[in-house]
Amino acid sequence: MRESSGMRRLFWFDVETTGLSAIENGIIQIAGIVEVDGSEVDSFDLRMNPGKKIDDAALAVNGVSRETIASYPPAENAFRELLGILRRHVVPDEEASRLVPAGYNVRFDLDFLERWFIEANGPDLYGFITRRSLDPSRFLQDLQRYLGKDRIPSRKLERVAALFGLDGHEAHDAASDIRATREIHRRIEALLSGGQ
Repeated sequence: MRESSGMRRLFWFDVETTGLSAIENGIIQIAGIVEVDGSEVDSFDLRMNPGKKIDDAALAVNGVSRETIASYPPAENAFRELLGILRRHVVPDEEASRLVPAGYNVRFDLDFLERWFIEANGPDLYGFITRRSLDPSRFLQDLQRYLGKDRIPSRKLERVAALFGLDGHEAHDAASDIRATREIHRRIEALLSGGQ
């Protein structure tokens, strides 16, 4: 179901990967939320075997094994599912219906998403999302000035989530990370607008 244009339309998403290179490494988990005017209208959590280089350091960060990744469905399945979600909410080539990509250090995630769309020979990613993005981590510098650096000593997602009292955040799980990011953004907005 597509929502009418003129609304705040966000595509919150996070990826877990087999390394830091969007060219050599691939996505093993992508999770996200489609938000329209502050309400969650869709969500997803997809795991996949990208069939790409796996770095040992990434395994340690993500807490998964090569065997676990090998057991995931092929990336093509996840791609079809993600495309279906995007098509439910966006009219391709209708600019007003495009979603604004949002996430914590979202440029990293966008690099992987762009590469995945290219390698899957899919439609143009930017037919579904805008080229501008929303990244709550960018607001932390302003928030540090506002509250004092001693109140926000680190910008790491897990530390910021703990600072905001987000219980149950499981670092390096894309679904948990993106829910924490979305909530952090809401709280930063409230603080910077003078709310509580």
